Amino acid sequence: FLKEGREIKKQCLPIETSTAYFEWVGLPLGEYAVLIIHDENNNDRVDTNFFGIPKEGVGTSNNPVTRFRPPSFNQSKFELKDEETKLVIHTTYR
Repeated sequence: FLKEGREIKKQCLPIETSTAYFEWVGLPLGEYAVLIIHDENNNDRVDTNFFGIPKEGVGTSNNPVTRFRPPSFNQSKFELKDEETKLVIHTTYR
């Protein structure tokens, strides 16, 4: 789910404070995972270091703790059970 082109929805919005809110309308009920990217230099991608570790803020639904690898879909998935599902996603900067 972390690869470009596999997304179901994509949304870009400015970050004006330490908290951002967004809403997706019209998604069918089911399993999803959300990836948040703080694209600090506005180049439409996650910049990484030599080892592939993001230089910019990233976060995924469920806020899984992983070491040395990105989280999997199973670690990040959640069930969209009704029209108003709320998530809190923490963005990590390394």
